[in-house]
Amino acid sequence: MVANDVEDPLGDLVVSGAGGPALAIAFQRIPADRQQAYRDWQDGISQVARRFPGFISAFAECPMSEHPEEWITLISFDSREHLEGWLRSPERDHWVERYVREIGQYELRRVQGGLEEWFAIAARDDRQPAPPAWKMMLTVILALYPTLMTLNLTIGPAFRSFDFATAMLLKNLMSVPILQWIVMPLLTKVLGPWLHPKRRRRLTDVAGAVGIVVALLLFMLFFSMFGYP
Repeated sequence: MVANDVEDPLGDLVVSGAGGPALAIAFQRIPADRQQAYRDWQDGISQVARRFPGFISAFAECPMSEHPEEWITLISFDSREHLEGWLRSPERDHWVERYVREIGQYELRRVQGGLEEWFAIAARDDRQPAPPAWKMMLTVILALYPTLMTLNLTIGPAFRSFDFATAMLLKNLMSVPILQWIVMPLLTKVLGPWLHPKRRRRLTDVAGAVGIVVALLLFMLFFSMFGYP
C-alpha cells in the first residue's frame, strides 16, 4: 500500500481498488450535538452519489468504542475511475461545502491499494477474475467490523489518554496489518467456494450473502453485551 495526504475537509479516508471495484472507508468524528445533522447530510450525499456511474453502495455507522462520537462510512464503486470521478465531482464539492458549514472540518488521508490482492488468495488459479463487487464489499465489512470492535474492546481503553487523531492513527496502524495478513487471508480462504465458485448459482450467491448478514447481526448482538468500554 502507498499512503499520501490530500487536501480535503472530509476525514481519514482509506481508498482501495486498482483495476476493479473500489472502496472508500472514512473515519469521522461527529460531535454529539451535530449527529442528527450528520445523518441528514449523509442521507443527502448518498442519494446524490447513487446517480453517479458505477455506484454500488454507501453505508454509515457509529460503532461502539471508547469514543462514541466516531463514525465509519463506506462507499463503493465498480472501478477506481468511477470512485475518483465521484470524489472529484462538483456535486460532491457542493456537499463538502455544506458539511463544513453545518458540521465541521478535518483532514483527509488516503491509503491506496488493490482489494484484488486480498481476494486472489481465494482464487483457484491466477486466471480467475476478481469476485463480483458486492461479494468483496460484504467480505470486507465482515472482516472489518469484528476486527475494529475487538480492538476497541480489548485495547481501546488504553487510548483514552490520547487525543482523537493520535488514537485513530495508532488503531489504524494495528488494524490494517491484522486485516492484511491475518483476517482477510483466512476469511477469503474460508469463503473461497462462495467467492470463486466453479459454477455460479443464484441460490448459492444469495445463501452466502444471507449468511454474512446473519453473521454481522450476531457479531452486533455479541458486542452489544459489553457496552462502551
